[in-house]
Amino acid sequence: MRELDSSFSLENRSATTVRRAASAWTAARGRNLELRSENLTSEFLILSSKLYMGTLATELAPHAEQLSPRPRIYADANVPAGLVGYMRRHLQWDVLFVLEEDELRRAPDTKHYRLAWQLRRTLVTMDRDYLDDRRFPPAETSGVLVIQAPDERQLSALLDRVDRLLFCDDSGVLPLEGRKLHVNTDWGRS
Repeated sequence: MRELDSSFSLENRSATTVRRAASAWTAARGRNLELRSENLTSEFLILSSKLYMGTLATELAPHAEQLSPRPRIYADANVPAGLVGYMRRHLQWDVLFVLEEDELRRAPDTKHYRLAWQLRRTLVTMDRDYLDDRRFPPAETSGVLVIQAPDERQLSALLDRVDRLLFCDDSGVLPLEGRKLHVNTDWGRS
């Protein structure tokens, strides 16, 4: 059976040929696709494109760590903008800041949690709600870092220690994957 690719046109093919192409295509991709309408060619092309193409996050996430060896961070709305700038400029972290994305500004915590996981970014927040394992299961995270300090200067010093102790190897690996860490001003001091 011939696998469907860009060089195999389904125009003017018999229903049997289209069904065989759909069967080969879905078998090769581990998908289940059932064609029901009279216009099988159009239906197959529409369904196959929906099944094959994921979201930008699902398509790029497996390659994310290879793009940048520096920590990939998802900073939620509780993180001060000045601290995000510090992460980017001083620590040279790759930071997605939700306040810079219109559609994420008012998103619920569950969406931020899920999106950080899909994008394979460590979620950095000041919101202790993320420590609730029932609402935010550790197995479904690329890591959560809850930071606490009385002011931005101490938060910056805390992130310096986090960078030195957690993100020190530049491997692009997610050191908190599947875990949560709650740190305050005393964390990491010897």
